[in-house]
Amino acid sequence: MVQGVTAALDLAATALAAGDPLTDDVRDLIARPILPKTAYVLMGDLGWLLQARQNRVLTSVNAKPFASG
Repeated sequence: MVQGVTAALDLAATALAAGDPLTDDVRDLIARPILPKTAYVLMGDLGWLLQARQNRVLTSVNAKPFASG
């Protein structure tokens, strides 16, 4: 999962040590997300649900106390 990041950092370190600017390829490798967007959102949702469970408010996560209706 981190092979792209380590490769980009190696290329960046080599370029910077030589006094050269970073190439667009290195910038693209560094900017590439480690996780796909769907996996990131899924992990975020899971984190919220786990916190709600720990705080004993899991059943009221979707509550809308001020909704008119």
